[in-house]
Amino acid sequence: MRLGLSSFIYRYAIRGAPGLAKPLTAPDLLNRAAALGVDAVQFCENLPLLALTAAERQALLDTSTRLGVAIEIGTRGLNITVVLAHLDLAATVGSRALRLVLDTTDLDVIREALRPVLRSCREREVTLVIENHFDLPTPALAELVRRLDDPWLGVCLDTANSTGHLEQLAETLAVLHPYVRQVHLKDYSVEKATIGYRITGRPLGQGSLDSAAVLRAVMAKTPPPDLFLEQWMPPEESLEETLAQERDWVERSVRTARSYLAALPERL
Repeated sequence: MRLGLSSFIYRYAIRGAPGLAKPLTAPDLLNRAAALGVDAVQFCENLPLLALTAAERQALLDTSTRLGVAIEIGTRGLNITVVLAHLDLAATVGSRALRLVLDTTDLDVIREALRPVLRSCREREVTLVIENHFDLPTPALAELVRRLDDPWLGVCLDTANSTGHLEQLAETLAVLHPYVRQVHLKDYSVEKATIGYRITGRPLGQGSLDSAAVLRAVMAKTPPPDLFLEQWMPPEESLEETLAQERDWVERSVRTARSYLAALPERL
């Protein structure tokens, strides 16, 4: 098990803030991860590495080695050429898995698209992990994994995305638990709005997520999955306030995650 950061934990510092003069680069993110003492960074589609030149890629690998922060890869979509290119990149940088967000709900299309990818996963020894996102509800994702029945296929469990299908996380976890290889750990709260309810992000430990229960369940797996912290932070009034709060939330969430992991029973 490794504790790491997903690039989506810095949505605003990377590219999500209007007027951002100097977005975080991939080396910047590795340096922030090292300063926080985490083990890995998962570079997803908001900070893609595929366009790096050979020299830039080698420099990033050198930085990763020097800092002792591993690189993991994530992408989105079923363009097989792009997925296979990310798979090659994952193997090159030593990523244990390639996290994938689907962009269709057609299970037949997904199965046929993934068959050549899974053959390459076996050859490159990189696990493909499909994130429970806002496309497939949990039962459909579990059925997809069961029907493909491949040891190089698993699930990246996101602890907040189940809300997109109005699912309780306990239900999502119970169904996907056998297939979980990675976790995107992020907290949120469900608040009453003028009409209906509003779901908003919170620093880890400050929302509705029962993080301790999730970690007890997934850390009992053999081997335990890697954990990548994410967050759904609403922006503040100014760019400066937004970036400062984003960084504060990251630091608080790392500390909280460590405290939860330290409190797990030793037998896990």
